[in-house]
Amino acid sequence: MRPTHARAGEQGFALIAVLGFLMLLAIFLTPFATSASLHALLSNNELQNKRLEQTAEAINRYSSWRLSADPDWKGQADRGGIDMVGCQIADTDILMSVIPHARLININTADTSLLAAGLNDLGIDLSSASALARDLIAYRSPRGEEVSGEQIQSGLKRAPFEDISELYDFRDIQGVPMNTLVRKFSPWAGRSLAAKADDAPQPSSYYTISTRIASPTSSGQDAAVFMAGGSAQLPGTRISPIVQDLDVGTPKRVTSCEDLLGPKAATILQEAGL
Repeated sequence: MRPTHARAGEQGFALIAVLGFLMLLAIFLTPFATSASLHALLSNNELQNKRLEQTAEAINRYSSWRLSADPDWKGQADRGGIDMVGCQIADTDILMSVIPHARLININTADTSLLAAGLNDLGIDLSSASALARDLIAYRSPRGEEVSGEQIQSGLKRAPFEDISELYDFRDIQGVPMNTLVRKFSPWAGRSLAAKADDAPQPSSYYTISTRIASPTSSGQDAAVFMAGGSAQLPGTRISPIVQDLDVGTPKRVTSCEDLLGPKAATILQEAGL
């Protein structure tokens, strides 16, 4: 029979071994537990961001329909009155822009002087803007004057511009933010000749619509070019998505969401817990 003190010593050693094993287990498991918790938080954040992004897209599609269904709202948009307008539902901020293309410069039909003036407005010096305007015309024309090609990264297209992002093929334009380009040029519609001082704003058929939604913990944005429907029964057509951030900074004007989105849309968003 083994002495009592020997058995006690073995039990004490076993206890120490078990405690050591548990400590080792904790050391190995803690990073995994932390990683799982972090992954859950990130997944939830991504889910919330996606939810707000889809809500922003729904608001944009609704707004394109409203341009045909609500003449007063369309008139306000055509006058440039719905650009960088903000509202708030609970602790969530909404920032919307509706940019009418009739007020822009049509890069597929504008002459050299109008293109140069628009490029100069972007901060390009007048001499470089004039040369760049000629390059734009050569780029879009099936046949046209030969240019040096120093500005054009991918060569002459010899066809109309199909998307505003094609302007980034020109080196001098690459530093201009997309939110500035979409407020100056359009490949779908716009002016071909310089506007006179007394020219009234023309109604538009094409609009760039952007909505950004930001809560304290997440955010989402959608932006695209829409062709408004011809009547209240026809929904607007989504022509081209824009992936770059368009609405940066603070709103130019803040109003109620009932005024900006319409009472029904604002109520739906409130009931959805936005």
